[in-house]
Amino acid sequence: MELNWITIGGLLIIVVIVVFFLIKKNRKDEKEYEEFLGESDIPIEKDEDEANNY
Repeated sequence: MELNWITIGGLLIIVVIVVFFLIKKNRKDEKEYEEFLGESDIPIEKDEDEANNY
């Protein structure tokens, strides 16, 4: 079975580019979300003891 290495290489490059783009976008969105939470007037409450309120 003969493999078309150019096609496989092209697909691999596309996959690497997409993964890199998604990681970069996720980091940007995370920073924007943290800034939004920091500027918000609503206090953030931790629900650590919520499981014990039965």
